[in-house]
Amino acid sequence: MAQNQGVDQISLVNLSVSPPSAYLRLKPGSSATHTITLENLSNSPLTISPEVVDFKPDGQTGVPQVQKTLSFPYLDIPESGLGTLTLEPKQTAQLTLKFKAPAGSQVKEYPMTILFHHQNNDLTVTSGNSQAQISASIGSNLVVLVADRDLEPQLKVKSIQAPLITDTFQVFEFSPLLENGQVSATIASGSASIKNWQGRVAVNWQIFPDVVLGQSTRQAQALIDILGDSPRPGTFKLKSKLWGIHSIQVSTTHQNPEGAMVIDSTQSRYFLAIPIIPSLILILLGILAVYIKFIKR
Repeated sequence: MAQNQGVDQISLVNLSVSPPSAYLRLKPGSSATHTITLENLSNSPLTISPEVVDFKPDGQTGVPQVQKTLSFPYLDIPESGLGTLTLEPKQTAQLTLKFKAPAGSQVKEYPMTILFHHQNNDLTVTSGNSQAQISASIGSNLVVLVADRDLEPQLKVKSIQAPLITDTFQVFEFSPLLENGQVSATIASGSASIKNWQGRVAVNWQIFPDVVLGQSTRQAQALIDILGDSPRPGTFKLKSKLWGIHSIQVSTTHQNPEGAMVIDSTQSRYFLAIPIIPSLILILLGILAVYIKFIKR
């Protein structure tokens, strides 16, 4: 899941919000709570106004697209609203949200962002003859699954985006697009590899464990494991030096009874020494011309 989405960089400096993202399962007929911790990192008081809104996945990068309204019906908000909160310099406070889903509630996943708005009273911008305070926001993402139990993942490879023909001397890069057919979010898991025509693996990657929300898509990232450093996401690319026909295979890990790895998508790609092709054509034409001249004799 993506991290905090700040509308203004000022807020990212002055206000700390944790956790940046969380996942909660709410059983129908039960209640639950979620607590967010705020810390004023500045030397001035901050007045914060909380707001809860939907967010939608962008279908590619996983960056939340914050909406203006909230569709989640099971948030217990007082009639007066969530109110405001004033934090003194270096002060820490908590906001606890309460959820209650009635029995028989529809199985559904609700991605939302808890936004914290504040006014920076010490900073103004001038436009013409008027001045305006700069408002800023920071958010904490929460995904609530309304269901009696955890659901089985239904992750598959929807497509593999890659050039059909690649110069064997250039960098080759491809992008698998994962699709989650289940209602609930799941963590990407699996591998990608490039094999030659004999089935030998030329290069292999593990898929980075990104979260793919329910009923959405997301581009898979390669897990880059650097010695002495934490694994990080990266791209599926290599300085090819490959020649001929190779296949790209991308698989995701499914919890089938056998626990086997299932190959979801395989595509063939062609690696050619493109810079020397014109020279080869000229050589072949020269040989053909000599052959024709020899035949005519």
